Amino acid sequence: MIRKALKLTFVFFFLAVICQATPITIKVKLANPQLYPKIFLYQTFGSQLIKYDSASLKDGIYTLSFGKQIPRGFYRIGPGVQQSFALILGKESLQVEADLKNIETSVRFSGSLENEIYQRYLAVTKEISEKSVLLNKEVQSAQQHGNVEALKSIQLRFDSLQTYQNTFYKGIYEDHPTLFMAKIARFFHAEKTVTAEDFLKPKFFSDIELTRGDMLQGKIFAYYQRFVPRNVEDWLVTSEELISKTEAGSPIREVVYLSLVNLFHYGASDNVWNIARKYQNEYSESRFMKVALQNLPKPTPQIGEMAPDIELPDQHGEMKKLSSLRGQMVLVDFWASWCGPCRKENPNVVKAFHKYKDKGFTVLGVSLDKSKDRWVNAIESDKLDWNHISDLKGWNSAGAAQYNVRSIPAAYLVDQEGRIVAKNLRGKALEETLEELLNNN
Repeated sequence: MIRKALKLTFVFFFLAVICQATPITIKVKLANPQLYPKIFLYQTFGSQLIKYDSASLKDGIYTLSFGKQIPRGFYRIGPGVQQSFALILGKESLQVEADLKNIETSVRFSGSLENEIYQRYLAVTKEISEKSVLLNKEVQSAQQHGNVEALKSIQLRFDSLQTYQNTFYKGIYEDHPTLFMAKIARFFHAEKTVTAEDFLKPKFFSDIELTRGDMLQGKIFAYYQRFVPRNVEDWLVTSEELISKTEAGSPIREVVYLSLVNLFHYGASDNVWNIARKYQNEYSESRFMKVALQNLPKPTPQIGEMAPDIELPDQHGEMKKLSSLRGQMVLVDFWASWCGPCRKENPNVVKAFHKYKDKGFTVLGVSLDKSKDRWVNAIESDKLDWNHISDLKGWNSAGAAQYNVRSIPAAYLVDQEGRIVAKNLRGKALEETLEELLNNN
């Protein structure tokens, strides 16, 4: 009896191994294949791509073969990233035909229920997007004309569109619960009443398959839009909370980092680099990190770093360097005559200058003006009795580029040795900092 049980166990184990080792074959047929001697298979990781495999043209077909199932998720196929189309791979062998000159309407799958449903998903998503654009235009028109009844009618159509989308998603995960598309549909299924905790559930930060596409990034973007107040402080606090929900060093945490870097990309460079440096420290060898940080805007100089030296002409045409003021505490003040907030802040800087100039404090004004007359007149009008420089190139100022200045006023407090000790001090904060630093020297 025991021998028979052992024999059955071996049979089941053998069958399990066979099932796990089921080979996967992907056959690709492209229009005008002579133009593409080789194609590549790219695996997605968040919003980035990894070159996973390749195939050469043979008898009009590109064949990708794997001895076993491959990680389930989104992939792209094509002769290059720009000429590629998306598909879901993992457990199915399949055939696909496409014309790379018209990918959107030409892709045809056979042998893959997963990708047939994915194509329907793309079509419905496009339909909903197009209808939403038209409804948003109607909203703008109704708001301009103060048409309250029209707005109510439009809202009903928005609700109907949302119901249509949710019904479609629900149909996918109820009819095909084992598919990857079922996971995607459930992930994006919008509930009528949902809390921030339910919107980004803990399980989302432990499912490795959610790294194989930009699903988690899309969810994080939507989370910030719906639940996070629109100010830098709350965004930064939320970013730390999201990172803490993931396991250190895990692929999920890396995708969260990538998502946050992309989210903060177009904000102030200091904020994106605060996140990027943590990402860099934790994933120092990651190729995804290196690509993501390579594409970021240049970081602004940080506190503790040596201040980049600036050499530009003053209002008299003589060249002047920041380093020529070494030995004094210098406020490098980026401003312009046309900048209202700068002119409003000038009296505070004037007050600090006269209060502390005898203790070794001075100012170097770096103007982003284009008109010399307006620049000089503003200096005289605001009684800015310190050193001034400008190449009169506006936002193309070489000085602004060195400090990656994207908005003004912007200011860097540089100590006697040329090191940045504070940034963007305003009003009383400037006086208080000078009082502390100069009294300690």
